Amino acid sequence: MSTFAVIGFQVVPSRANFGNGKLTGTLIDKDGNSKNEKVWIYEQRFSGDTIGKHPLADFVEVTRPDPQSGQWVVKHLSPARRYMAVSHDSSGQFDPVLKTNLRPEPME
Repeated sequence: MSTFAVIGFQVVPSRANFGNGKLTGTLIDKDGNSKNEKVWIYEQRFSGDTIGKHPLADFVEVTRPDPQSGQWVVKHLSPARRYMAVSHDSSGQFDPVLKTNLRPEPME
């Protein structure tokens, strides 16, 4: 099964979701309690020349962590690419969390 991303009015297979790597993480609040907020995964890439590189991000997948542990996983990512994970507090009480330059580890 392929994952698709919407780009403008075209639907194209996501370039990022074809590999044997996975990203894992734990989403917890400041007190160590698990959070059941969405985690968005984007492929990081750049455009432009060596002087003026511009960051771009292609949406890959959205997931939710396990409600008890706060752990999340996204599989079938390319280990050759870099990814970004983003999550926010739906209550608006806390700032969003962003981790960049993530490299997938091999799936078992």
